[in-house]
Amino acid sequence: MPEGPEIRRMVDDIDAAVGHQRAHQVFFSSRGDDGPWCVYSHNQLYGQWRIGKPNSEPRTGMQLRFAIIGPEKAARLYCASDGIQS
Repeated sequence: MPEGPEIRRMVDDIDAAVGHQRAHQVFFSSRGDDGPWCVYSHNQLYGQWRIGKPNSEPRTGMQLRFAIIGPEKAARLYCASDGIQS
Protein backbone atom coordinates (compact mmCIF):
# COMPACT_ATOMS: atom_id res chain seq x y z
CA MET A 1 0.00 0.00 0.00
CA PRO A 2 1.47 3.40 -0.95
CA GLU A 3 2.76 5.63 1.82
CA GLY A 4 2.64 9.43 2.17
CA PRO A 5 5.47 10.41 -0.22
CA GLU A 6 4.19 8.07 -2.96
CA ILE A 7 0.66 9.46 -2.59
CA ARG A 8 1.93 13.06 -2.79
CA ARG A 9 3.93 12.25 -5.94
CA MET A 10 0.87 10.57 -7.50
CA VAL A 11 -1.37 13.57 -6.69
CA ASP A 12 1.21 15.95 -8.15
CA ASP A 13 1.44 13.86 -11.35
CA ILE A 14 -2.35 13.80 -11.77
CA ASP A 15 -2.60 17.54 -11.09
CA ALA A 16 0.14 18.29 -13.63
CA ALA A 17 -1.57 16.12 -16.25
CA VAL A 18 -5.23 17.15 -15.92
CA GLY A 19 -5.65 19.46 -12.95
CA HIS A 20 -5.57 22.85 -14.63
CA GLN A 21 -7.61 22.28 -17.75
CA ARG A 22 -11.20 21.54 -18.65
CA ALA A 23 -11.83 17.82 -18.96
CA HIS A 24 -13.23 16.62 -22.28
CA GLN A 25 -14.59 13.46 -20.66
CA VAL A 26 -14.90 12.02 -17.16
CA PHE A 27 -15.77 8.31 -16.76
CA PHE A 28 -17.01 6.77 -13.56
CA SER A 29 -19.51 4.15 -12.48
CA SER A 30 -22.53 5.71 -10.82
CA ARG A 31 -22.78 9.51 -10.45
CA GLY A 32 -23.97 11.55 -13.40
CA ASP A 33 -24.48 15.10 -12.17
CA ASP A 34 -22.44 18.13 -13.18
CA GLY A 35 -20.30 18.37 -10.05
CA PRO A 36 -18.25 19.93 -8.66
CA TRP A 37 -16.52 16.66 -7.80
CA CYS A 38 -13.85 15.63 -5.38
CA VAL A 39 -12.35 12.24 -6.13
CA TYR A 40 -11.04 10.02 -3.35
CA SER A 41 -9.33 6.88 -4.61
CA HIS A 42 -8.48 3.99 -2.36
CA ASN A 43 -5.93 2.11 -4.40
CA GLN A 44 -5.62 -0.78 -1.95
CA LEU A 45 -2.73 -3.05 -2.97
CA TYR A 46 -3.24 -3.12 -6.73
CA GLY A 47 -4.81 0.19 -7.76
CA GLN A 48 -2.73 2.36 -10.07
CA TRP A 49 -3.12 5.77 -11.65
CA ARG A 50 -1.68 5.94 -15.16
CA ILE A 51 -0.98 9.20 -16.98
CA GLY A 52 -1.01 9.03 -20.77
CA LYS A 53 -2.37 10.35 -24.02
CA PRO A 54 -6.10 11.04 -24.15
CA ASN A 55 -6.76 8.86 -27.18
CA SER A 56 -4.50 5.93 -26.29
CA GLU A 57 -5.50 3.69 -23.39
CA PRO A 58 -2.58 1.54 -22.19
CA ARG A 59 -2.73 -2.25 -22.35
CA THR A 60 -2.64 -3.12 -18.68
CA GLY A 61 -4.88 -6.17 -18.26
CA MET A 62 -6.41 -4.25 -15.35
CA GLN A 63 -9.99 -2.98 -14.99
CA LEU A 64 -10.48 0.74 -15.59
CA ARG A 65 -12.31 2.31 -12.63
CA PHE A 66 -12.11 6.05 -13.29
CA ALA A 67 -10.72 8.31 -16.00
CA ILE A 68 -10.28 12.03 -16.57
CA ILE A 69 -9.61 12.80 -20.23
CA GLY A 70 -8.22 16.23 -21.07
CA PRO A 71 -7.22 17.75 -24.40
CA GLU A 72 -3.54 16.83 -24.02
CA LYS A 73 -3.34 14.15 -21.30
CA ALA A 74 -5.48 11.63 -19.45
CA ALA A 75 -5.36 10.26 -15.90
CA ARG A 76 -6.79 6.74 -15.56
CA LEU A 77 -7.30 4.73 -12.39
CA TYR A 78 -7.08 0.94 -12.67
CA CYS A 79 -8.00 -1.84 -10.21
CA ALA A 80 -8.92 0.36 -7.23
CA SER A 81 -12.07 -0.17 -5.19
CA ASP A 82 -15.18 0.99 -7.06
CA GLY A 83 -17.20 2.74 -4.36
CA ILE A 84 -18.33 6.19 -5.52
CA GLN A 85 -19.58 8.70 -2.93
CA SER A 86 -20.97 12.16 -3.43
